[in-house]
Amino acid sequence: TFSNVYLCVDLQNDVEIVIKVCRNKRSYVLAAEDEIKTIKYLNSLDQGQEFFVKYHSSFNYKKHICIVFEK
Repeated sequence: TFSNVYLCVDLQNDVEIVIKVCRNKRSYVLAAEDEIKTIKYLNSLDQGQEFFVKYHSSFNYKKHICIVFEK
């Protein structure tokens, strides 16, 4: 109930990515913001990118937080 995940293609790099679209309910938005902070922190600790999914970016679309990850 928190989000939907979509397999997409980054047209600039022609590479598959995953976009997690979080529902726009206030509690879910807060949880998504916490998730972004956490995954950024974990990625900073995992310099070799061996243990955690790589976070690319995030954006807001029609009040839904969208989080972009590697596939």
